[in-house]
Amino acid sequence: MCEKKIEDLIERSSQFASIEPMKRDSNFLASCMSWFVEASNIIRQAIPNETNPYRSVIKDAQDKVRGTPEQIRVVGVSMKAMLSDHGCRSDS
Repeated sequence: MCEKKIEDLIERSSQFASIEPMKRDSNFLASCMSWFVEASNIIRQAIPNETNPYRSVIKDAQDKVRGTPEQIRVVGVSMKAMLSDHGCRSDS
């Protein structure tokens, strides 16, 4: 389940960047925030170790400018690398 959810978040992350800036209304921003909540939750489940480099990079990206398509892209790419490098259940 964890891996499938991460793959879904990765796929959805690319969709945010394709929205033109003029079309980024309050509904769009709410969707971005919702994506971040989902990503934060699944990352905590997948990587319980707070010192894991993937978790650190993802948390830093989330903390900088929460809810922007650019930060979503950073987190999505990091999650993709995490899956290919360690798999979903990594806690190293």
